[in-house]
Amino acid sequence: VKQRFSYLRHSFGAFYRLVLDTFMKDVGMIVYADTDVVFLANLQDVPRSMRTISNNTDPLFAWGSTRCSGFMLLNVKQLPQLRGILHDVQDAVASKAVWKSHFGDQLLLREVASAHPNRVALLPSAWDISMADGVPTTSSEQVVRARPAVGMMHFNGGGTDLDAFFVKHKNL
Repeated sequence: VKQRFSYLRHSFGAFYRLVLDTFMKDVGMIVYADTDVVFLANLQDVPRSMRTISNNTDPLFAWGSTRCSGFMLLNVKQLPQLRGILHDVQDAVASKAVWKSHFGDQLLLREVASAHPNRVALLPSAWDISMADGVPTTSSEQVVRARPAVGMMHFNGGGTDLDAFFVKHKNL
C-alpha cells in the first residue's frame, strides 16, 4: 500500500502489524499497542471483555468505539483475509480528498469496519481512552476519577499534521 500512496502519514512500522502472520504461526488474538499507550489495568481480561457487533466469535480485529488503531486486538489467523479486504477498500479511502493529507493505516481499518461491520468487534470503553479525543481534564488523576474503569490511556497527538507530535499535549 505504501508504495502506491506518496502521502502516507505513518511509517511502514504502522503497517507492520498487518503482516504479523508471516512469522507468528498458530497465534490467535494478540494485543497491538502504539508506543504512546500506557496500561493502567491488567491486559489479561481484554480478549474476554470484547463485545462483538454481531455473533461473530472470530473477528478480524477489535477496537474501541472511537475506532482508533493505536490499541486493538488483532486476529493473526484472520490477517490474510484482512489484507484482502484492505486491498479492496484502498481505492475508496484514497478517493476521499479530505483524507489525502494524512492517509494512514487507521483510515484503511475504518473503511474495513464500515464495509464489514459484522467482522469487527468492539472493546469496552475502559480500553478506548485517547487524549486526542479531548479528555476534559488536566491530569491523569482527574481522568481516573472521571472514568473509574480505565484500562489504558493513549497519549496520541491527534490533529492532521506533525505539530501534534512535537508540541506539548494540550491535556498534559
